[in-house]
Amino acid sequence: MNVETRHVRYIFADVVRFTEDRTLEAQVEIVAALNNAFSSAIGDLETIYLPTGDGICAGILHADVPADIHLQTALKILELFYEWSSNSGSNRQAEIRIAINESVDAIVTDINGNRNLAGLGINSAQRLMSIADGNQIIVGRAAYETLHIRDKYADAFRELKAEVKHGHVVGAYQCTIPSLPYLDIRTPWIVAATDPIDLEMTEDLEKPSGYSTPGMVDAHYRAQLKWEEEVQTYNHRIAEACDPEELVSFEAARDAWQMFFKTECEYLAAMHSPLRGTIFRVICAGIRMKLVRDRALALRNYFGEWHDF
Repeated sequence: MNVETRHVRYIFADVVRFTEDRTLEAQVEIVAALNNAFSSAIGDLETIYLPTGDGICAGILHADVPADIHLQTALKILELFYEWSSNSGSNRQAEIRIAINESVDAIVTDINGNRNLAGLGINSAQRLMSIADGNQIIVGRAAYETLHIRDKYADAFRELKAEVKHGHVVGAYQCTIPSLPYLDIRTPWIVAATDPIDLEMTEDLEKPSGYSTPGMVDAHYRAQLKWEEEVQTYNHRIAEACDPEELVSFEAARDAWQMFFKTECEYLAAMHSPLRGTIFRVICAGIRMKLVRDRALALRNYFGEWHDF
């Protein structure tokens, strides 16, 4: 089979909370506004459009274009949709999130006889988009390598890591060009909500060694050690912040949890048997790590809510 491949610059957008409290007519108008924003921003460039219901993926095939065509087009789409939404009724107002990427991908024919795209670039673009909040633009590594070496974009990106669908860690870059009212440059929620310890463990599990039983056990154990350090850190911070009466109660709670954890680990060790298979080691490692993680997060919350004023 002869496969046509092209350098494709992707712009993948969808509407945030598309169906939430919206009438059918509102949804139709929002889709029409998004279509118009794409058409106006892209113009007559050779492009394959792939509608996704509440979004659009545009693959720009045109060769004779500026290197930043995908980013400039994404910004224009965002601006046009923002202007439309700002002047629309309450259940028409919406935000879009956008990812841009580039890759050498294949042009294929779909079941309707239309041109379609397949390859790493389009798959990555969809994952990148899932990182963004409304009015944000997330940039893939290939597009970033093209853009960041230019004066215009030297300080225009923030590096991100996030865990997305199926436990994959995605490295990306957020467009943070200041002074654009339609561009949200705050850190995406999914990034801010992901703890670095969790992220590091997921990366360890994604490595080739992480697919073996020893690798999975080691990944959980390394995460457990880091969470134990967090427990010790916040035990110390809370103890320092307590008044004498609070300190007595806190030390009792601290000692009780330590005894609970010790007893749970002894129970897991007693349950460990070759008859249960090697996967039991992974399950136990995960349970131990989660017990410590839950305690560390609880202590962080106690400190943040009650003592850190």
